[in-house]
Amino acid sequence: MVLVQASKLPLPSSPSLTTSILFDPFSLSLALMHSDSSISLYPSISPTPSSLPSKPQTLIPPPSSSSSFLLLRDNHSSEPTVLFVVAAPYMGGAKILLKLYVLNKKKNVFTKAQASCSQKGIGFDPKLGVLLDVDHGVSIKIVGSVNFFSLYSVSSRKVWVFAVKLIGEDGGSDGDAVKVKLMRCAVIECRVPVFSISVSFGFLILGEDGGVRVLNLKQLVKGKVNKARSSSSDGMTDLNGKVDVQVSKLPNGVIGGLKLGGLNYGVASNGILNEKMEKQNVSG
Repeated sequence: MVLVQASKLPLPSSPSLTTSILFDPFSLSLALMHSDSSISLYPSISPTPSSLPSKPQTLIPPPSSSSSFLLLRDNHSSEPTVLFVVAAPYMGGAKILLKLYVLNKKKNVFTKAQASCSQKGIGFDPKLGVLLDVDHGVSIKIVGSVNFFSLYSVSSRKVWVFAVKLIGEDGGSDGDAVKVKLMRCAVIECRVPVFSISVSFGFLILGEDGGVRVLNLKQLVKGKVNKARSSSSDGMTDLNGKVDVQVSKLPNGVIGGLKLGGLNYGVASNGILNEKMEKQNVSG
């Protein structure tokens, strides 16, 4: 028998309506998304609170397009670090801005995290955040997991998989600013519309037009590029304009080192475990 207890939690009054919520069960942190695209962060709320504080401990100003919690685990700490990622358009939508907030366990408050980015097309501005050379387009979606998060762009019709690693303290003014390393480790080109995306138990799940596609996240990250050819001339090109994979009737997704339905699947990998630079991307 499982006992379940529920309690009513009145939301604080706000000039903007609350349109959606995100909850992290590990840290009991709550994020409220408002109609003006601002976000209120409440870290480590009580399991049975009578009400939330009148003001959020961290208020993320607009604009924001999508957001997600994710956990950072390493071999040096028994407890994971909670990271909150917010995506927003930048330069009129010509780029995507990622704002990173980490839960400070000592002060029980979310603070901005510093980031290290060494790959082409990814930069970090201390005042803004992580800048991606990717068109924001109409809509984007971020979903987080443990040490990884995925970003899907409706306009670009691509899914990017990013790895995040905790690399220590930056030594900021408060003496304990957290610094993370952000790396792009896989890119998936989508030929059919994707209506939902989620990451669960090490699998990337795409809700497509006509079905659900499940991709093994570990194989996406560790996979090696396999150049495959079929009888079809429907070849897709990588970001450099080179044809890496030619396949037929493969709507979305690629898995490294596997053969499904008699066709080879290939996936780009940057050797994330060895922190090597990625060399190319492939499509499927």
